[in-house]
Amino acid sequence: MRWILILSLLLGCSRGENRGPNVAGAFYPGEKATLEKMLKELFTGIPTKHISGRPILLIEPHAGYIYSGKVAAFGFKLLEPRSYDLVLIFGPSHHHYFYGASIDTLSGHQTPLGLVPYDRGVIRALLKAGLSHHPQAHDREHSTEVELPFLQYRLGKFRAVEIVIGDYDLDYLKGLAKKIYEVVKHRNLLIVASSDLSHYHRYREAVRIDQKTIEHIGRFDIGGLYQDLREGRCEACGGGPILAGLYLARMLGANTVKPLFYANSGDVTGDSSHVVGYLAAVAYKRKEQMVGINLGLSQKEKQVLRQLAMSAIRAVVRGEKFTMPPISERLKRNNGAFVTIKKDGQLRGCIGYLLGVKPLYQTVIEVAQSAAMRDPRFPPLTPEELDEIEIEISVLTEPVPVKDIGEIKIGRDGIIIRRGPNQGLLLPQVAIENDWDLYEFLAHTCLKAGLPTDAWQKEGTQIYRFSAEVF
Repeated sequence: MRWILILSLLLGCSRGENRGPNVAGAFYPGEKATLEKMLKELFTGIPTKHISGRPILLIEPHAGYIYSGKVAAFGFKLLEPRSYDLVLIFGPSHHHYFYGASIDTLSGHQTPLGLVPYDRGVIRALLKAGLSHHPQAHDREHSTEVELPFLQYRLGKFRAVEIVIGDYDLDYLKGLAKKIYEVVKHRNLLIVASSDLSHYHRYREAVRIDQKTIEHIGRFDIGGLYQDLREGRCEACGGGPILAGLYLARMLGANTVKPLFYANSGDVTGDSSHVVGYLAAVAYKRKEQMVGINLGLSQKEKQVLRQLAMSAIRAVVRGEKFTMPPISERLKRNNGAFVTIKKDGQLRGCIGYLLGVKPLYQTVIEVAQSAAMRDPRFPPLTPEELDEIEIEISVLTEPVPVKDIGEIKIGRDGIIIRRGPNQGLLLPQVAIENDWDLYEFLAHTCLKAGLPTDAWQKEGTQIYRFSAEVF
């Protein structure tokens, strides 16, 4: 019976029938000239954001263009004409409840800008791999359709695959991404995950909820985002598409997600009483860069510091003592250092001493234990987590005042920003891990200090730079 169903779907996707637009004239203009004019206006004045790789995934909103079109343009602006021959669009189901994912099996999708042909070879392969088709999931759906005119305007010609996601769990989405990956891994592919964020909260509450969602996305934190979506701490009508898109992007080599722009409907209408949030973000493979500098530590000395840090963490978590290895004279010199703990690639604790107030080996022991047990952003590390963590040690140079921001070099330098009682510090590797340019690095260091993003430009603000050997 299953093979009869698949055969009928395979035959169905070769009939030559195209899907007409569901929301042309409502979510976006229904006439070609008017739509082209609107798209041109939406892209006017949009800066091209810095990324050091080629987009693999775009996360884009799907509201009416007058509400979310400007946000969407921040993502689509990264695309060059004819730079992809296949675009896979994940969207949520708004009108039909079902579990899993449904692939559209028609031959193409018509918009006022022309026909977007579907890649029927990919569709057939995905049906054979076990994807389903629910006609009702596509008949009135707008979430995938509203992305098409943007793609047509930026890319020109391409083939598409539209997949609508209903209810889901994380294992299902991971399996879905794996099936798709096996079919498309050698294709010149762009993924688009279609989703709005929180719905119908007051402005301030919407921003609070959406910033939590954006933090997960920016950290490539698939598990954390899923958990917070399920428990109501985050909201996204396209949570499934975002999670599936992130899984697939990671399989295709993406190692960085950069939020590009956020706004909500209140920014457009002026009505802050019940707003909808919109985000544009991009996932891509970040180019590898050297981090920090060489301070002359030998491999053996680095190994000793790593052993000290892990032994200190295990001891404080388990309430045990540990044996001190032989310490070289170099490690007895006063030196600032930070210890960063990560679990599943995500930050789990980071604390350090900026200045050399104690011998380096003692500093590493103390900050490693503090990062494990006393970082106020996280609960204390548990014995069950000890085999799941990784540590990174940053041995710091003395900070020096910055007279001109041109003195700061991304990858080599960390930044300290002070203004009044506020101070923020970011290590050199943070800019590389997030693929920030200098201005983004300065802005985020201001945020770390609890200051406005432009505080670094104001008179009276002090900027320092330092470097580190990171291992």
